[in-house]
Amino acid sequence: MLIYLLTMKISMEIQSTLLVCFKSVINIAVN
Repeated sequence: MLIYLLTMKISMEIQSTLLVCFKSVINIAVN
């Protein structure tokens, strides 16, 4: 159960990091 929660937390952090990178790339491409 603990491993499951840890995996969820890590995947959420990865997704948010990817989202920030994605937005940055779009901003660079637009400008």
